[in-house]
Amino acid sequence: MKKVNTLNRTALEAATNCLKSVYPELSQEELTRKLLRLDEKEKAQLHEPAPEAYTLREASQLSRLSRRTLCRRIKDGSLKAVKVGPRAVRIPRLALTAILGG
Repeated sequence: MKKVNTLNRTALEAATNCLKSVYPELSQEELTRKLLRLDEKEKAQLHEPAPEAYTLREASQLSRLSRRTLCRRIKDGSLKAVKVGPRAVRIPRLALTAILGG
């Protein structure tokens, strides 16, 4: 295989090998084409700006901290959060990046 887009040969081979278990009926070339083809929805997601605030679930996934840890940090004041309803909380993007050291 030759270098395609920004994927190098090794990464492309590893990805196609992973897809082989999901799509055993497809050839190596078809798997490669499937990897490189993005539909319009996926392209739009790549170019979306980061949200200004995250839910606890989103913040947990991004930071790899548990929801419980995030709640503890909100409670002790080391993580800024905004209540948007009786139970709903949003964590500003800047507060999350500050706690992650970025």
